[in-house]
Amino acid sequence: LYNTLNTIQFLASLQGAENIKAVSLALSSMLHVNLNREKLIPVNEEIQYLKNYLEIQEYRFTGKFTSYFSSDTTSQSALIPKLLLQPLVENAILHGLECRESGGELRICAAHFPGDGAFLLHVWDNGLGMEPEAVRAWNEAFNRPVDAEDPEEGLGLLCVHRKVRLHCGEPYGLHLESRRGAYTRASLLLPLRAERGEP
Repeated sequence: LYNTLNTIQFLASLQGAENIKAVSLALSSMLHVNLNREKLIPVNEEIQYLKNYLEIQEYRFTGKFTSYFSSDTTSQSALIPKLLLQPLVENAILHGLECRESGGELRICAAHFPGDGAFLLHVWDNGLGMEPEAVRAWNEAFNRPVDAEDPEEGLGLLCVHRKVRLHCGEPYGLHLESRRGAYTRASLLLPLRAERGEP
C-alpha cells in the first residue's frame, strides 16, 4: 500500500495534480497510524491523524466548513485509545455540517483540569443539532450495560463510549449536548495518562 501511494504521489507530481498528491500523502499518514500496533497514542498524534482525515474530506465538502484545533500542553501528551475521535468528527460532518452550503465550523479541543487527573476532548459543530429527546436518549444509552439492546443508528458513538470504558473504566466516557439548529458537542472525559506503561 505504501509503495502504491508513493507511486500515486510521484505520478501526481509529474502531472502537476497537487490535490491528488495531497490526498495520497494524507492517506499514507493515516495508514501509518492504523497499522501501528500501539493501542494508546498521545492526543497530539490523534489530532494529526484528524488533520490528515479532514484534508481528504475538504475535497468532498469544499467550502462547507472550516476546522479548528486547540489543546493545552498537558493534554497534548496525554494518552488516549487510538482512533478515538475520528468517528465523532465523521459524525459531526455527516449529520451536522453536510447540509450547510457554507459557514460551518468544526472545533476539536483538548483541555485538562488543573489539579485533577482527568481531561476533556470536545468535538463541536454548528450544524443541524439534535432534539432534546434524542440527546437524552443517547446519554441514557451510554449508561446502559454493554449487552443492552443497541439503537439501529449511531453505533459509532456507542463504540467510542465503550472503547473508553474498556480502557479507562467509569466514570469516563462520552456525553452529548445539542440544540436543534444551533450546535452539537460530543465530550469525552478521560484520565490524564502520560506514560505508555500506565494501566
